[in-house]
Amino acid sequence: MKNNENIFDDLWKDSKLPPKAKEEFLKNIEALKTVADFVDLFTIKGAKTGGEILGVLASGKKIK
Repeated sequence: MKNNENIFDDLWKDSKLPPKAKEEFLKNIEALKTVADFVDLFTIKGAKTGGEILGVLASGKKIK
């Protein structure tokens, strides 16, 4: 299998996902991504990034 091949395309070559099911699946994935982004804002990763930004601002260094 090459890096750019989708294994699921090989498994179900003769089958197509119904448009309604595909749309619902993509909406669920998008909602999950939104929740993950929101959680990132309020976890250690978000706090660390915010602290770094405040540190740069407080030091008076110019950002290139």
